[in-house]
Amino acid sequence: MDNKTKTLCSFEFVKVGSFSVTESTLTRKHNGKDEELSLLLNLVDQRIRSIGESAYLLYADDELMYVGEYSRNLADRWLVNTNYVWHHKDIDILAAIKRGRTVSMWLTTDPYLPLVNNQRMNVSKSIEQQVLKTYDIPWNKRGLLFKDKKWIEKNCIDFSSVYQALLDKETV
Repeated sequence: MDNKTKTLCSFEFVKVGSFSVTESTLTRKHNGKDEELSLLLNLVDQRIRSIGESAYLLYADDELMYVGEYSRNLADRWLVNTNYVWHHKDIDILAAIKRGRTVSMWLTTDPYLPLVNNQRMNVSKSIEQQVLKTYDIPWNKRGLLFKDKKWIEKNCIDFSSVYQALLDKETV
């Protein structure tokens, strides 16, 4: 495997950029307050900004730090005013960079599964969930729930166990 691709949970990811800090900050209003943005995502190609729904990984050096997914396109989820980062993980990324780590972003190369009649279904959310179930990832909080199997067994049931009862009930 080269340093441009990674395979996790049978899906291939490609490195699309790395983060850096700039002294040219961007001021943005959020909840009535000015916020200074200084984190940039340096994409290997600007067309990546328009890539539609996908799962993504964040690595600090060679350590998997975060998995996520987005709808619409990458720029809509992550960027403002060209390549300034506007995302809730910016604090973690900035802290890692200040510690001398290189933080990079990776996207799935093909987050689709084939369906009948040549249709395809985007499974980015499922890819994110599978990575969360498989790996301990420091910046993900939701992944901790998957580790609590006793809670899941106690509080979660399969829909098929109540499906017929719902069909048999009279509707209001």
